[in-house]
Amino acid sequence: MYDSHVGRNELFIATATIGAHASATDDAGFRQRDVRFLIELFSNWVETALTESMLDVNNNQIKRYLEGLTSEGLSRQLKRNGLPVYRLTRTGLIELLSRCVHRTYVAQREQFFFLYYFVSSYKPRLEQLVVREGRQFPASLKIELEALLDVDELLKREIQEAEKELRKIEVRVKEARESSAMVLRELKKGASLKDVATSVQIKYPYELNSQKPLLELLDSVPEAYREWELTSGNLKRLRYIWEPSHMLLKAYLDRLYGLKEVKE
Repeated sequence: MYDSHVGRNELFIATATIGAHASATDDAGFRQRDVRFLIELFSNWVETALTESMLDVNNNQIKRYLEGLTSEGLSRQLKRNGLPVYRLTRTGLIELLSRCVHRTYVAQREQFFFLYYFVSSYKPRLEQLVVREGRQFPASLKIELEALLDVDELLKREIQEAEKELRKIEVRVKEARESSAMVLRELKKGASLKDVATSVQIKYPYELNSQKPLLELLDSVPEAYREWELTSGNLKRLRYIWEPSHMLLKAYLDRLYGLKEVKE
């Protein structure tokens, strides 16, 4: 089991491992430090998204990652001058590519652009690596590899995920506006805050409503702030969180569409 930091950034670690494997001459294998350098290089290319100029993954985390690949049969651990070196198996290459490709990057958008660059730029080399790691190359494996390295499908899936997230934000924006207006309207009519909150809970249930219903949530808020949470607070969340999130996600989608147009 990888720690959360490694899990969030496995794209860089997996591609660095593939890159180290690709750079190793013949059957010499690659070392842990080769992976570390490529992690730093790849993450440096998208440094604007990181708090530092490169991803901070320590030697023990890389060691555990490589040992995990070995224990899963995805790599072989050898010795060179008394030091451990590694070689990915064909299954390992396929698995690492799959881990990178079969996930969404909507929450880590810069990583998707790196992945798109990596796959589109190194596709022939990646195909050669997989073919090299074994004598037989069955048609089923060739089909699987072609699917993994299909940048059109990669882009299509990410666009679909981004569009889905955009729709969710649009619903949240719409409901925030409508619920705030409804609360103000009903309060002006003389309705009690509890009755209004009950109506909001029924018509505009928030995403964690099943864990803590709105009425229960409001009970945990000091009474003087309950009306504010349903009116001004809701509008502030709309303006300061959801509208900016909508704008950023829309910009991300526009750039994804731009990649599609360039490809076409």
